[in-house]
Amino acid sequence: MTQEPSAGERQTTERLKPPTGPLTPVLDRRARRPGPWRWVALAAAALLAVLALFLLTRPADPLSDPRPVEVVRGFAAALEAKDADKLLAAIEPTVFRREISPEIRSYVEYLQEVRFDNARYELLDSDGERAHVRWTATMHYTLDLGDETKAGQQPIDTTFELSKIEGTWYLHSAKLPET
Repeated sequence: MTQEPSAGERQTTERLKPPTGPLTPVLDRRARRPGPWRWVALAAAALLAVLALFLLTRPADPLSDPRPVEVVRGFAAALEAKDADKLLAAIEPTVFRREISPEIRSYVEYLQEVRFDNARYELLDSDGERAHVRWTATMHYTLDLGDETKAGQQPIDTTFELSKIEGTWYLHSAKLPET
């Protein structure tokens, strides 16, 4: 025999029962739809990422590379110092360097003194692998010819072709100033 709950007991039990209706969340339509500022921020971030990628991956401008000019400047300084080894080190390491070595060493032996006034170096062109540098100056020299000494001055206006080998610039063609 089951006993029916009294009216007071039924009221208490009904209050304690959880609701059994369907649970559908109440959503605000504005919360589901992204606002226009979110799209603007997303587009700006994408544009910034593309711009950063472009700037970081583009090759450097070869005309902004000062190394070809520095090689020619070093060649002129080695000539003033009458240092045949430094002159040869500036020339690209090929058979040409070995062929020109005796000529450079004898050229340096005859120089008693040499200096360059108003020296100017200008990078004419560069593609990153080949470059042309123009060197202008006034050369003052004294030659020791054994029994006599010869002095004079000579304008220099020459263009050097340089090549880049394994990341280092070398003189591809080198013409010594005539005395």
